[in-house]
Amino acid sequence: MSRIILHIGTHKTATTTLQRAMHANRAELEKHGIIYPHTPPSTGHHILAADWIDPIIPAGSDFTMPEGGPARMWKNIADAHAKSDRTVFISAEAFSRGAPKRMDMKAFRGLVERFDRIEVVCVLRDQLSYLQSVYMQLLKNRMPQPFPSFFNESLASGMAAGVWLDFGALYDHILTGFPPEEIRFMSFNDLKTPPDGVVGAMLDLIPGAPKPSSFQQVNGGQSNVSPDPLGGWTACCISTPQRAKPKLIAKTTEILKTEFGEGCRTMLYTAKEVERLINHFTPMNQEFERRVRAIQPEFCFPELKSRFTDIGRDQIKDKFWIRLARDLYRDPPSAAQAG
Repeated sequence: MSRIILHIGTHKTATTTLQRAMHANRAELEKHGIIYPHTPPSTGHHILAADWIDPIIPAGSDFTMPEGGPARMWKNIADAHAKSDRTVFISAEAFSRGAPKRMDMKAFRGLVERFDRIEVVCVLRDQLSYLQSVYMQLLKNRMPQPFPSFFNESLASGMAAGVWLDFGALYDHILTGFPPEEIRFMSFNDLKTPPDGVVGAMLDLIPGAPKPSSFQQVNGGQSNVSPDPLGGWTACCISTPQRAKPKLIAKTTEILKTEFGEGCRTMLYTAKEVERLINHFTPMNQEFERRVRAIQPEFCFPELKSRFTDIGRDQIKDKFWIRLARDLYRDPPSAAQAG
């Protein structure tokens, strides 16, 4: 019986780590009847969403879309494996994007309907850590809008930079193409722990799959790691309107540790923003969990909890900025490092 697993993200749930691990170990997976297709220009399968979502092509890449585009690529996958006893594993966060464009889920399912068994797997992260992580990803690539306005817009729209925060709305969207019995939600908070993390959790879905311990490791098992939240934010305050470069973020993070202690944990939020976020999303999460448990009785979404031990934006006082200014005066980063 053929099977296809469509891992649709979401963003910032170790998707890059998973994709790089699966791609690097395609030969090992194939020995166990698991096919992880190679679809340049990335280790994920983002190009397979290109009929709906604009693909991100790496700078300097000489990639050109194959003749026939994604539709032909999907057909080739089905032709090769839909009448076999193999499992095809497809992974791309683009499949779960909400804006500015999104997948046509009904058409998406039509691309894979020749497989005997179809499974959509979606990993979700609690909004308190998720919203912050999305912002930190933006910060790595460009100068984002100020966090307070980003926070307010995200709560109002139910999305952060085009990715869903209202998971009930995401569920509704997936249901436009896939029946509920083909959809599996998983909590990132349950999967990120050692020893095998998200990679192990995905392989556990496939009987007879190898263990991650047999894999060639990529990037030490981690990819696309975000910088310290307040280290990134304070660096942006200095580098505006340019984006903050890694060496400046490292410098501001170092001063934060000097100010608040080596083991301090930081967050972008103020205490009031944490409270607002919890009050806003908790009822939505409870209703979403109720709906999912009708199909997945074991599903449990983590409770949103206050993070009073984390250092927030409202705790950055004059003393920190004076210490940072003195340190930058003594050891200023170059223009290339600063912005």
